[in-house]
Amino acid sequence: MELFQVAAPDLSGLAVGEPTLRYIEGVGFTRDDRLLLVKATFTDSGDVSGGLKYGYFVFDVDQKSYLADVNQLVAGQGNADAISVGQAIISGTFDDWSVFATVSLVGQDSESLAQVSAAGVVQSDLIALVAGAPFVIAIERMKASSDGRYLVIQTSDEPLADNPPDTNDSPDIYLLDTEGLSVTRVSLAAGAEATQPTYLEDLRLLSSGALQVLFSTDAAFVNPRLDGNGGSTATLGARDLYLWESQQDGSGGLTEPTITLITSDANGLALGFVDSSFAEARISDAGVFFASSSAIYDDNDGNQSLDALLASGENISRLLPASAEDLDQGAIFLGAGESGSTAYLLSESSELGGAAGVPQVFRLNTDSGEVDSVSVPEGITADNAAIDAVISSSGNLAAFTSLASNLTVTDPASLWGSLFIAEFPPNAISGAVYHWANHALLPGASVTLSSVLESGDLLELSAGTSAEAGVFSLENRISGNALLSGSLSADSISITDSVDIQDALAALKIAVGVNPNTDPDGSGPLERPPISPYQLIAADVNEDGEVDIRDALEILKMAVGLSTATPQEWKLVPQAETFWDESLQAFTIDGDNVAWSSQGLEIAGEPPLDANFVAVLTGDVNGSWEPPLESVALERTYFEGLAAEGYGPLEKWSLFPIA
Repeated sequence: MELFQVAAPDLSGLAVGEPTLRYIEGVGFTRDDRLLLVKATFTDSGDVSGGLKYGYFVFDVDQKSYLADVNQLVAGQGNADAISVGQAIISGTFDDWSVFATVSLVGQDSESLAQVSAAGVVQSDLIALVAGAPFVIAIERMKASSDGRYLVIQTSDEPLADNPPDTNDSPDIYLLDTEGLSVTRVSLAAGAEATQPTYLEDLRLLSSGALQVLFSTDAAFVNPRLDGNGGSTATLGARDLYLWESQQDGSGGLTEPTITLITSDANGLALGFVDSSFAEARISDAGVFFASSSAIYDDNDGNQSLDALLASGENISRLLPASAEDLDQGAIFLGAGESGSTAYLLSESSELGGAAGVPQVFRLNTDSGEVDSVSVPEGITADNAAIDAVISSSGNLAAFTSLASNLTVTDPASLWGSLFIAEFPPNAISGAVYHWANHALLPGASVTLSSVLESGDLLELSAGTSAEAGVFSLENRISGNALLSGSLSADSISITDSVDIQDALAALKIAVGVNPNTDPDGSGPLERPPISPYQLIAADVNEDGEVDIRDALEILKMAVGLSTATPQEWKLVPQAETFWDESLQAFTIDGDNVAWSSQGLEIAGEPPLDANFVAVLTGDVNGSWEPPLESVALERTYFEGLAAEGYGPLEKWSLFPIA
């Protein structure tokens, strides 16, 4: 783990007199982990009221320096002391970020919701833009989707409500579409408003286009027979978590939403006792994280303190280190990466390595139960407590505020709370590139890990090249959906004389439904091998998803060296795409359907267990390409292992059973 202190920002442009930094904290990271929104709380000697003021700054994590002053961007250079920024959140990436901030003039109560970027003010009043009228509302809490299109806000003011009107005089939740310019009231139960407050917890936009809003409430948002602890007569322990979900439709709008009760037992009955005051709740690939001080979720819970829990499907489990059945002091859930594989906790519990009276931040692997100290470097005993933390999308970075003065050699930026960033090294994604038929390991292949944005665009996270032994290793910066893709230049390895008339004939046979492969032992016990999926990919040179006469003719042009022939290419096929149906004992593609993941290996949150690529040379249907003499090949036992794991028969890799 690398730990460094975030330097105090320059507050001089935000104050009339001399500013004094009181507290500094992280607010949130951009999706690519590269930028952190920092909040500085300070006093101004020129302000006779002596009240607290807030400055927001965009911090470059890699360069360890500030990139932008949000207050200055909102107000204009030299005018920042005339405005007050109450709340702010950040979304986007390093190259395309936005900050959404509630802004008011000093001395005035009414505020507007502004959007700024590196270029300056994008919108000065988003509420007026989206709602179509200059409504004045007080925003109590807000979240933004990672692409910045959607905002979800919590407010007790009624102007945004349409049908039905807002008459409950308590917090409600609204979804703002800044592109579609629409407002959707999330806190409606079967089209009717709830009489109990609803509290915003989280917002997430999936690559599938699904939009999820997590909220907590004492009200019954599903059948009251299921949520019997809610409604207008809610009692102690009635607070539950609900997940509102809608899908983007073809016209840019949203489909009819669904609302799911998250905190329920095996029979679907509400359990309640969700804490939404002192702990966070988050949506992840692994499920929904939340906190509760009730033992209703775990019979072994005897600490009478807050604990962190994970609701996954029908199961709700407490977050505990390996072999522990309880935490003597409990733990407050702080956040988690998008995959949900790591969760961050604030705790004094000895089972995590804590000490009573001095809470610290810990990182828990939710699969293995392994624990890492976050707010205390190895070999140091912190002289004071950690207070809070925000977590990056990958789960590898935590920005935490601490009262400790001895965590780094740098003096604390503020004695009331300084900001530190702990960065854990991502697990490397390692793999190999080999030829499908002769199994030679191939150097020089380019492999790229990219994040799949909600727009469908790719954002490169890390890249590498296969070494002489054909292996590669990439920095794992996966957050959410990602793509692992590979390419190999035809110029990097000689492909001379790799295609001949036999390849064209093989493609023609496939086109007319005939297996081109020969029986390896004639009248012996072995049978003619089936057509390998890699042969089909090699034969489909025009990449139209089928092998036909046009492919055969094109391969013939390659064989005789016509200048009009389609150039040969290396195709790197994810090994994890097996093309094999174990139940049917058959390949899933044939000459009429050559469908494969040509863009690369799709990844959902967790690093892939299999990151290898299989190299296929277009036109070389019989796999006769010969590698350089110095090449190293994978052993037969490797493919026997794949066959045993359900990847398909040995013939897929041009191997045959031993008679």
